[in-house]
Amino acid sequence: MKTLYASILFIIFSVNSFELSIGLFLIAICRLIYKNTNNVYLLPCICLPFMFLFRNQNENNLILSIIPDITVIISILIYFLKEVGRGKTSKISLITFIFGVACYLIAFINIQNNDFILILVRQILLPIFFLAVSVGVMKNNEELARDALKFSVLSFFCVSLLAILNTSGFITLNHGFEPLYPYLHFEIEKDLNSNANALSRSDGLLFLPRLNLLSGGSLGSCAAIFFALGISVFNIDSFKSNIIKIIAMSI
Repeated sequence: MKTLYASILFIIFSVNSFELSIGLFLIAICRLIYKNTNNVYLLPCICLPFMFLFRNQNENNLILSIIPDITVIISILIYFLKEVGRGKTSKISLITFIFGVACYLIAFINIQNNDFILILVRQILLPIFFLAVSVGVMKNNEELARDALKFSVLSFFCVSLLAILNTSGFITLNHGFEPLYPYLHFEIEKDLNSNANALSRSDGLLFLPRLNLLSGGSLGSCAAIFFALGISVFNIDSFKSNIIKIIAMSI
């Protein structure tokens, strides 16, 4: 796992070395799967929190934009080859698969625009299919379920740490990519002279910049997800990793 996280950080911070960073990332993934094929189901848990940071290198690079989606697709394909082909799919996974297809069809029928086919696949079909895979694989594998939670917490912690370092100026991310600018505004205010957006809001005493968590979405929703993910670690009696519990407290 250390090699995989190192390759992810290399993608985020490498400059003009796209082929090398992707090559190292693929080698790390292959090495991980070679050790244990069940590790393929952990890849989305590790990579998804870094989605916006992958895009930060070049928002127009399709491969960087879909790295998390590729890990989800790989895990779904492996599940179909290993479990579905042998007729071992659990009923609840099968129902979830059917539910995903139904949701996709309902959304597509309502939109009736072929331009949204891939968007609906990414936003509806892949997440629900991965949920079905997770339920099917982890239902009888408690250790794998704990690992999925552990690496999700660890990845979100890494993203949170990078967000803090970015805001404090210790590291520099691509500020030209607006969604990853280190601050998000309380409200849009314009300077009459420069026409620039204000980076903070004053309550009369303090200037309060909002920390961009580098994970997309509204800040309140992101903060709630981070909080819920961290607190879930303490609700699992069999989860005995003290280091992960400390990390969970920090996010």
